[in-house]
Amino acid sequence: EARCFSVVSGRWQDLDAKEAALNDEAQEVLRHAEASWQRAEALAEVQDVLKRSAEQAKQLEAEAEALAERRQEFEAQEAWLQCLEAAWTLAVNQVCATGSADAPREGEVAAAQEMDAASSIRQAVAQRILEDVLRGDPRLEPLREEVLQMVLSSL
Repeated sequence: EARCFSVVSGRWQDLDAKEAALNDEAQEVLRHAEASWQRAEALAEVQDVLKRSAEQAKQLEAEAEALAERRQEFEAQEAWLQCLEAAWTLAVNQVCATGSADAPREGEVAAAQEMDAASSIRQAVAQRILEDVLRGDPRLEPLREEVLQMVLSSL
């Protein structure tokens, strides 16, 4: 009986040791599983960031295309304004030349009258250009005075 007790006791000790080892291994597996979940969560966050970055890149590309189109529109408007300016300059020069030939003026009075006429024409042209620009791009309406000053400075 003592021998049986000794055998059973030894087996219990073996079982206890195996149980302790199994518990240690189970704890290790749990730590690894927990670390894997953390890595999976981090990976999901990275994937989300990548997805948002790709969406932002697409949006930026679309905005860049829109800006390029706006730039082309502004360049076309600038070219149009330059042509209009040249045409008006020619018209003013012709009017002034015709006016001088028809009724010669003398001294400062004549120069002041010509400057007033040129200034009036310049203001009228600037207003007309401003209206055309605002009709083409209504978003510039809040900047009406600034646009007018830019147009005047180019004339």
